[in-house]
Amino acid sequence: MSEERLDQALEALRNEPVPTGEMAAAQERVLRKLMGQVPSLCMEFQAELPAYLRGELAENRRALMDDHLGRCAECRRIYAEAKGERKVVVLPAVAVRKPRPVWQRWALAASIGLVALYTGRDRIDGLLAPSGPRATLERASGQVYGLTDTAMGAGATLADGQIVRTGAGSHAVLRLADGSAVEMNERSQLFVHAAWSGATVQLDRGDVIVQAAKQRRGHLKVRTRDSEASVKGTVFAVSTGMNGSVVAVVEGAVEVDQPNFNKTLKPGEIAGSTSALSGVTAQEAVAWSAEKEKYFALLAEFSKLEKQIAALPTPAMRTQAKLVAYLPSNVMAFGAAPNISGTLEEAERLAEQRAEQNATFAEWWKSDKGQKVREMLGKVEAVMPLLGDEIGFVLAQGPAGEHDRVAFVIAEVNTGQQAAVRKALAPMVEGVNFGVNDKVVVITDNQAHLLWAMGQLGQGATSAFAAEVAQHYQRGVGWMLGLNAQAFQMSSTEKAGALTGGVPLKTVFFELRSKDGSQENEATLNFAGARAGIASWLAPAGASGASEYITSDALMAFSGSTKEPSQMFTEITNLMGTMDDKFKTHLDEAQAKLGIDIGKDLASALGTDFAVAIENASLPIPGWIAAAEVYKPGTLDGTIAKLVDAHNAELPAEYQSRKLVMGQQTIEGRLWMTIKAAGAPMTLYWTYDRGYVVMSTDLGVAQRALKTRDGGFALTRSAKFVQYMPASAGVHPSGFLWLNMKGALEGLTAVVSNDALKSIAQDRDPILVVVSGETERIRVASRTRLTSLILDGMLAGTAADASSMKLNRKIQKNAASN
Repeated sequence: MSEERLDQALEALRNEPVPTGEMAAAQERVLRKLMGQVPSLCMEFQAELPAYLRGELAENRRALMDDHLGRCAECRRIYAEAKGERKVVVLPAVAVRKPRPVWQRWALAASIGLVALYTGRDRIDGLLAPSGPRATLERASGQVYGLTDTAMGAGATLADGQIVRTGAGSHAVLRLADGSAVEMNERSQLFVHAAWSGATVQLDRGDVIVQAAKQRRGHLKVRTRDSEASVKGTVFAVSTGMNGSVVAVVEGAVEVDQPNFNKTLKPGEIAGSTSALSGVTAQEAVAWSAEKEKYFALLAEFSKLEKQIAALPTPAMRTQAKLVAYLPSNVMAFGAAPNISGTLEEAERLAEQRAEQNATFAEWWKSDKGQKVREMLGKVEAVMPLLGDEIGFVLAQGPAGEHDRVAFVIAEVNTGQQAAVRKALAPMVEGVNFGVNDKVVVITDNQAHLLWAMGQLGQGATSAFAAEVAQHYQRGVGWMLGLNAQAFQMSSTEKAGALTGGVPLKTVFFELRSKDGSQENEATLNFAGARAGIASWLAPAGASGASEYITSDALMAFSGSTKEPSQMFTEITNLMGTMDDKFKTHLDEAQAKLGIDIGKDLASALGTDFAVAIENASLPIPGWIAAAEVYKPGTLDGTIAKLVDAHNAELPAEYQSRKLVMGQQTIEGRLWMTIKAAGAPMTLYWTYDRGYVVMSTDLGVAQRALKTRDGGFALTRSAKFVQYMPASAGVHPSGFLWLNMKGALEGLTAVVSNDALKSIAQDRDPILVVVSGETERIRVASRTRLTSLILDGMLAGTAADASSMKLNRKIQKNAASN
């Protein structure tokens, strides 16, 4: 019988009608056979079902009934019938199997083909990879081998899947076919597999640092036995060993896939594949690199070059807002810079001179990155002499609505130089669009934006933002960037956040000007009314007594004046209450547990003037000092005592040995309050002096602060501090930040044996940033060059990382020996 005829016969049997009586009788017979004789216990419970339904059973009997119904299917059936529920569930009819159409057979074949294609995609991906070597051994120090004992030297090439390994004390740098560099640590082994979607570095063991080139397609991947790092162009490190694998990011972003972990890491972040690697830091992951010494030396050369360029003559400040006349409507930002064509030529000459004097800088200057810098400078120098004394940058809301942004560069064209400008700009950058009329040149990213910008010139020249930009020219402009904050907020300026107390930020200006041979940077935040909310916490300019406790040798200091702390606490409480309706409840619970009222006991005891400083770079805890104005010393001491008691009360029984002990000592005739943890070597000292509390964990540092206030050499009266005080600071700024870069770097480099870094430390100037609060604005100013601020940040971070690594190694070595 054919399959089709069998299906027809089965369907006929299924559709044969059955009398209702016979069906019910058959169901009853089956049920009796399944259930058998009804047990006496069931009969007892079944007799009580009516009372159970009416809710008349006693509580203990009802509980027994619930338990029985949960176990007995037959009693549940009878109970369901008594309630009127259905006892027969109609099952859906079984679909008749029909022959598959021809198209389904082809679909099945296609599906099988797609599955085969998917499972073999990796092989196909590899077959489509470009031909040629997968990597070249660019540099090698020590012993570098292939799978055999044959040594490999610089210039050797690697085929797909060919293993390369480094011996003890050896390093190597591979250059992949896409331009990426892979630095190998000692005792490392890897191979490279190329594919159409990007190359994969398979790290079998050891450590690598990858400087990934920008990928034209796909991603560059580094795989270990339990991790995969995927990038399109960045710098990161991968290590794999006995305890698992670690991925650390130096710059850019890296997508990491590990067991129970998938995340995109940012610079400084690290991911370990096992819990045993949780203590590894990003700095330790790259500490082995042979390039770190070169990096220090290159920073030293950049530092010297930056100072030489800064000493070059700067263009005179401009007092006429010429480019404001060309602003379009809906301007969001306007920037202006002097035409520095002559300075660029001199900067390139100085760079060439440094390359002749220093081999490290020469290597960078002649590298691909250095070549690109030189090419860019050459193109800019070709067009700059043809333009006016100012180059402008404009960001405006475009014609397509709220999310359309048009950015363009604008400059006046010197008389009769229109044709020369067109010729100079034509080969500058691929994809750049520019337009030149009788007066200006406009450069933007696409033709549509160019046409809009050229047609909009001058439409926003009479706006309120344009008028404010013009005001800044009255006292002279060097470099300037103005942001129209209300344009960024669009039509929602009335919905200013609670952070500004309902008063929106109107404009923000950043300026750099040169005067009398010195530079001054300034940032101004302008509000659309009197400052409110958190923006009002900075007090107006006033004299500071707390800063007089800071010595002239301080490495870092921060001093400021605020509004009353009790007012600030109230505003914080209200702000947090609007963000979390349970905040005040949690605050009340915390205060009850601590036994204090933060507003009345702590905030009301403090004044509005404070200062914090690091006086020396001792490790592991620097010597610090803090001074703050105090209205109620007794209330402050009582509050601290309550906090100590609350801390001790919360300690678990096994940590009772760590209780805090509050006491007092009289030293050289002065009463000092103290807090010390039992068995800990460190003690917190504080005393009261002329309306201020002075505290430190180093008694010597605190005593020196008191002597400084008594007539010693305070920081604010030192020649260096006065020299770097901005002209716009006035007599009493609201606060300042001081960073003695020379002293800070010398302190950090005391644990780092690096001559280049120590040379940089000897050559750095201090940083002083001053902030002043006015009714409707906050002004921040500094005489430190902007380029120096950026470089100093790099140097401080590098030195701190280096010293931290050395300190960690020392601690680990001591721990191992003990």
